[in-house]
Amino acid sequence: MNRIVPVFCLFAGVLGIYGAATPLFDGKSLAGWEGDSKVWRVEDGVIVGGSLQGNPRNKFLTTKRSFYNFRLKLEYKLVGTEGFVNGGVQFRSQRATIPPNEMVGYQADIGHGHTGSLYDESRRKNFLARAGRTYPPTA
Repeated sequence: MNRIVPVFCLFAGVLGIYGAATPLFDGKSLAGWEGDSKVWRVEDGVIVGGSLQGNPRNKFLTTKRSFYNFRLKLEYKLVGTEGFVNGGVQFRSQRATIPPNEMVGYQADIGHGHTGSLYDESRRKNFLARAGRTYPPTA
C-alpha cells in the first residue's frame, strides 16, 4: 500500500540572484497553487499532501508562478513506514499533458534510500544523481 504524507514548509521562499525573498506559501491557504484539493491541504500552517490510505498515482502541487534564477529552501517531513513512502520537489518542470497528473522535469527526491537524489521525472524516468555519488556509477 502506498503511504505518503509529505509536509512542506515553504516559508523561506525563492531568492533571485539580487532579489529579496519571495514567499511561495502564506501559511494559511493554497492561494497561488494548483493541485487536487482531495490530496493537498493546509494543516497547522504547513502544506500536507497525500493520505495514509495511499495514492493510486502521482499527485503534484504546483505554483502558478514561474521562477528562473532562484534558491529554494524548504523543510519536509514524511510520515509512514510501510509501503512506498516517497515525495519530492519538482523544479525546472512543467505539467505533462498526457497523462495530466504527471510532471516533466527534475525532481529532488525525498524518501527512504532516495533523499537527496536527482530524478528525471517522465523523461528518462531514471536517477541522474544519487545522494553521495554520481550516477550512473562508473566501473
